Formats: sequence, C-alpha cells, structure tokens
Amino acid sequence: MAEPRKRMGRWGRFLLIWTAALLLLGLIGCGVLYGYLDAYEQGRPEPVMERLLETSSARELLDAARENPDFSVTPFEDGAALYQRWLEGLDLSGKLSCSPLRKDSDGDRAVYVVRCGASKLCQVTLKPGEQRLGFGQHDWVLDRISTGDITSSLSSVEVEITALADQTVLLNGIALYNSWAVETDLPLEGLNPVEARSANAPRATRYRVGPLYGEISVQDAEGRELAPLSAGKTLVYDAIPAQRQRVSISAPADVTVLLGDVPLEAGDAKSEDAGLLTGLESYTGSAGYQTRTYELEGLLRRPEVRALDAAGTELAPVLAGEDRWVFLHAGQAEAESLRPVAERFFQAYMTYLSSTFSEARYDQLLNLTLPGTELYTYFETSVDTMYWAIHTSTEFRDLEYDNFYPIGEDCFVCTIRYDAGVSGSTWVDAYSHEDQNTYELVFVRAGERWLAAAMSSISG
Repeated sequence: MAEPRKRMGRWGRFLLIWTAALLLLGLIGCGVLYGYLDAYEQGRPEPVMERLLETSSARELLDAARENPDFSVTPFEDGAALYQRWLEGLDLSGKLSCSPLRKDSDGDRAVYVVRCGASKLCQVTLKPGEQRLGFGQHDWVLDRISTGDITSSLSSVEVEITALADQTVLLNGIALYNSWAVETDLPLEGLNPVEARSANAPRATRYRVGPLYGEISVQDAEGRELAPLSAGKTLVYDAIPAQRQRVSISAPADVTVLLGDVPLEAGDAKSEDAGLLTGLESYTGSAGYQTRTYELEGLLRRPEVRALDAAGTELAPVLAGEDRWVFLHAGQAEAESLRPVAERFFQAYMTYLSSTFSEARYDQLLNLTLPGTELYTYFETSVDTMYWAIHTSTEFRDLEYDNFYPIGEDCFVCTIRYDAGVSGSTWVDAYSHEDQNTYELVFVRAGERWLAAAMSSISG
C-alpha cells in the first residue's frame, strides 16, 4: 500500500510545476499585453489633440493658423486680406472639437480639422515624436496649425474680360497678362473702314480669371471703373473703349496721306475743294490746286498720321494736334525771295491790330490787300470792331515765315506762325490772355505788286 502513494507524489509535483509555469507565462503575457496597450494608448494622436483643445482658445488657434496659409488664390487677390474677411464672419462662441482628416493622414502624420461649434476653424497636423514607446509605437507631437482650405466655405465667381490685344486692363489694380488669355486675335466688328484696311487692324483678346473670392474691380488703363455686362457665377466685362477717336486731316490732293500703314484714297475724303484758292483760278493759272479734307470717326486707336509729296518726301505737318492734322506743300527754296512780300503785309496787319484804330493804318492794310476778295471785305467791315477795341492791345512775338510755295506764275502761299499777348479792359475789369496762331496766306500778282488775297487761321 505504501508504493502507490509514492507514485502519486511525483505526479502531483509535476502538476504543481506545470501550473506554476503556466501562471508565470500568464503573468508575463499580461505584462506584455499591458505594456502594449499602454504604448498603444500613449501612441494614439487623439490624446494630443484633446490636450491641445483643452489648453488652447479658438483665438489662439486662429492666430497660429494665420502663419501657415494652406489655401491659394489668384495673383489678383490678397490672401491675407481674404483670410481676415473670413475671420470676421466666424462665430467663436461654440465649443472646440476635432475630427480626423483621413485622406491627408498616414503613418507619418495625423491631420485633424478643428471646429468651433459648427464653424471650421483650422487644420492641425501632428507628426511622430522622438520618444519610442516600444511595440513599434511612438508618441505624437504638434507639427503645425494651418488655415486649411478656407475657400471651400467662401462663394466664388469667375471673371471674363474682352479687351484690345494691346490694351491695359486692371483687375483689382493688377494688369492682366497673357497667361490668363483664353482666346486671342479675335476680330472686331464696327471698325472704321480705313482702320480695318490696316495690316495691324485692332484685334481683341479674351481673358478668364477665377475662382475669385473677394471684391471685384475692373478698370481701364486710365482708372475708369468698368461695370459687368452680366452677373452670376461668371462676371462678363467688355473693356473695348467706347470712346472712339475722331480725326480731321487736310492736305493737297496730290499729297499722299497715310493713316498708319494705310494710304487714304480719294473716296475716303469728305470733301475736296480749292480751299483758300477758291475763286483765284485766273491768278493761279490752274484750277488743279485742290485740298482734300478727311473726316475719320470711330477709330479705336489714336492714329499715326503721315504725308508724302509726289516725290515721296515726307512732309512735316503745319498742325499736328490731338484730332486734327494739316499738311501743305513743302516750301521751295527759290520762293524764299517772296518773304518781304509776306512780311510787309503781316507787319501792316499787326500794326492795325496792336493799338487803337487809325485811319492811316487802316488805309495801308487795304492798300496791300486784293480788292474784291473776301479778305478785303473782311478788313473793310472791321472798322466798327476796331472802334470797340479801343481799350485792347496785342503784342506779337516770335514770328516765323515759312512754307513759301508758288502756285503758277502769279500766286504763292506761305505760312506764318506767332505768339501773341492780348490785354485790355472793360468797364468792369482788366483782362489778358496768350494766343498761339498759325495762318496760311495767299498772295497774287496784280500788275507790278503782290497783294494778299486770302488768309486763314490753321490753329489758334
């Protein structure tokens, strides 16, 4: 009976040792599991976010986000100003909360959207810290607080602008440039026929810019505000200048006038007549000295105006203004000998105007003028005017005589330019003003003398 009890003692010890081993393994497993769970819990990014929200206010998060804008706008808008406007529309009275942005998160970063109540506030990015927690886990630390894409909560529009190809248009104060062009070299309707004939006829460019989130201002190069033609998601603007150019050009009929690269034709002229020589055919020996006047309206560009005589020599304009050009035949050197004729007449004219009326000065002026002409009649009827001008005086300065050009054997034209200071007084007060004048004069031979037959102010 003693032998069986001895065998049972050995089996019991085995069971005891096995049980103790299992208990030890269990304890080790629990320790490992506890360590893993603790490392896992410490390696979660959510507690970092919870601590950040507990220790930060909405205003502090917004101030930090301002330094890291995560949204982009076109060069025509100020991102900082747009962010400030977005801030002003936020309600910061709600509770802070966050949610993961899984599409932007991975093993190397965790991205969260932070809200204040229902309002999206900012975007927080966490990154792995330097502390290793075991089991492949690591701690998380704050990487950056950024604005996120605030434009998703803003209304946007697109702007479409049509302008001349070489026209400056400002969008929010910045000139449009070619990278925003969607259509180029567009033909224009309603061009002046002369301008349309040019190889460099105006063409249009269409720009499209967007999305735009802030205020929209479209201006021309002079700073004039342009109104949109249509509203909605696309604002359409027409920047083609509504104010067209108008020019008047006078030149002898045998002179070629060019508007840019386009020579004007007889059919482009509004009128053709003898001008100052009308009625003087018997003196000129020819009725062929005609002057053409071109009146061109609706030009999109201020034109370059040139004139060439029959020999192809470029003529300098007698007058070149904003909207009027006058050309005459170029003077001839041999006609300079006629200068004393023009000087003698114009000296009598200046003397007549420069002081109170004098019968002797009046007779001298008439004696140098061809009877029967409109000019002679004008001087005859000026007597009453000169009596009324008793308190007016004119000082002539910087006289220039040029463009002496013979027309036949018994006629020539010339140009006279001068500055004048006019002063006078009325019963009420004194007055004065400055004048700059250019006159075209016609002289004809009457027997042995040259007499003034016509006189016209080209500018004044």
